[in-house]
Amino acid sequence: MSDTGQIEHAAGMAQAYCPGPIPSFDPFVQAIFDVVPETIILVDRYGKVLALNKAAAQRLGRPADQLIGLGPQEAADLKIRTRRQIQAAIAKISQAASTGRPQKSKDRRGSLVFETTYQPIPAGRGPSDLVLVFSRQVGRAPHKSSHDGPLSTLTPVQLAILRLIVKGMSNKEIAHQLHRSRRTIENHRARIMQRLHAEGLPHLIRIAVKLGL
Repeated sequence: MSDTGQIEHAAGMAQAYCPGPIPSFDPFVQAIFDVVPETIILVDRYGKVLALNKAAAQRLGRPADQLIGLGPQEAADLKIRTRRQIQAAIAKISQAASTGRPQKSKDRRGSLVFETTYQPIPAGRGPSDLVLVFSRQVGRAPHKSSHDGPLSTLTPVQLAILRLIVKGMSNKEIAHQLHRSRRTIENHRARIMQRLHAEGLPHLIRIAVKLGL
């Protein structure tokens, strides 16, 4: 298949996933599928970027002309994605290309959940040299609350004390604010450290911040 035919076929594959018309593109046009709001990237079986749309360039944070021709190693060096994310994507691309069958993955980006489809081109005809990577938002990640995980082992009073510890307040200040004795606050603090397996105050604060306090 010629370069023009490959890209036109990729446009056809994109149209199968996205509503609205997808025009045919000249192979020398740098940004393709620009009418599609979701991210679409055309790569070879090794993960080298051959073409992408504006949505993909915006999500990756670089102009399209800086991304076309970029391989996995260059993407990692430029910190466009973490090495772990790139390795996971390359594994899916390689699997899709070698089997001729589409692969899917889901990942969380902030509070949003995205599904990525790795569609070999052409599909269903054995190994392929091209893979269309199409990503779209499919939902939101569940909000983590203090009812889940290690914080659920703390009483409401201990949770309140921990929040004040994170703010940098001393036992005396916490006792005054919560109308408790200093001795009571010290006892609660010892139990908090025991339940969260903290090895000291700095470690306790790091644990609390990591858990979202």
